[in-house]
Amino acid sequence: MVLDKFGLQRISLRKTAKQLSYRMRYKAMSSHDQVNCRKWKKILQYLIIINYCRPEDKFIEEILPLIAMKYLSLAYEDPDSHEPPEKPLRLVISVDSFTASQCKIFFKFNKEELQRIFNMMTFPDECKFDNNGSMSGEEVFLRGLYEACNSGNKQVICETLMGGEYTRQSRAFIYFIEHIYDRFRHLVHNSLDWWYRNGLLKQSATAIHDKMIAAGFPRELILLHRTCLFVDCNCLPTSVVGGWSH
Repeated sequence: MVLDKFGLQRISLRKTAKQLSYRMRYKAMSSHDQVNCRKWKKILQYLIIINYCRPEDKFIEEILPLIAMKYLSLAYEDPDSHEPPEKPLRLVISVDSFTASQCKIFFKFNKEELQRIFNMMTFPDECKFDNNGSMSGEEVFLRGLYEACNSGNKQVICETLMGGEYTRQSRAFIYFIEHIYDRFRHLVHNSLDWWYRNGLLKQSATAIHDKMIAAGFPRELILLHRTCLFVDCNCLPTSVVGGWSH
């Protein structure tokens, strides 16, 4: 039983799913209940008006409490149904929290590579969020990388792997994206100079030239395209089906 400051039993309206946290949504009023609630409320209001205008009508006087009880049973929470909220899973997250196989499955990198990438990403020791909360840089990195690799519902990520409330996962991912963009966007903006300095543009043009010769293109067309090149997002040899290594 929940009492207010006057010692009276507190009653409150049932809420829709959007008004409740994930952990309390099992108590949400369904769409069907919302429709019935509006219907019984209108009937109750109509009967109250009739009872006021025709106080001598005993039938209305008798049925009015039944309609009121029907409406209240749909619109208000049962005062005795309050349960203590579930506590979120609390975990300390770091690269060492995961096994070698989990690192490969969850983050797509070997454990040693994962630690090296984190060191290169220059996350701060403590990351501050907009709600004055904080999280270690290593945990922000792992949460962000996991969601980028696997997606999925944030509540499920917290319940099954990372712990904490889903809002922490959301803030960690936002911080992860903004950190990557602020620190490393220069690597993908106007990066053709890097390709040129490393000789990759010349390799690309030569590879296209050789492909055209092997395919039997006319000489005039080959000379016309001698300076053409193709920049891919991956400049490393690959053995993936459909890939091209040189």
